[in-house]
Amino acid sequence: LMESWLVGKNAVWTGRIVLTKEQAVNWTLRGEGDVKLEINGVERDMRNTESVTLGVGSHTFKVTYSREVPARIALFGNTPNPFNATTAIAFQLPAKEHVAIEVFDISGRRVTRLADGEFGEGTHRIVWNGRGDSGMDVASGVYFVVMKAGGRSFQHKMLLIK
Repeated sequence: LMESWLVGKNAVWTGRIVLTKEQAVNWTLRGEGDVKLEINGVERDMRNTESVTLGVGSHTFKVTYSREVPARIALFGNTPNPFNATTAIAFQLPAKEHVAIEVFDISGRRVTRLADGEFGEGTHRIVWNGRGDSGMDVASGVYFVVMKAGGRSFQHKMLLIK
């Protein structure tokens, strides 16, 4: 089959392969979305399985990919929270947007900028390593992640415990 596929929101691939010996087909999925594999009329969820073994002979296949586009811009809570050392900050976009994400301390001083650029539609994840712009670890305490996108501002409180 193909070594790599890059897709957008929805896609369907169909085909037929002929094998002269038993063959294992393996895959690794990256990103989000529902991916179904149908071989000879039997459907499998490719997110719950990582391989299938096919016997000698002719096999028809169909791969179906679909992904929901978020309805609105959102900043999700960081995980874990409270955190020690690193935390992941997730956000979603319904369309391509310029996104700026910064971390501020309790007094309102900017600690670091995590992102400042274009992001496509979908859900994204950025990791903060608990360091400021200087590269030094910041102290334990309350921090705020602020995301600006689509002409709006979103914020979430984070707790760093060392």
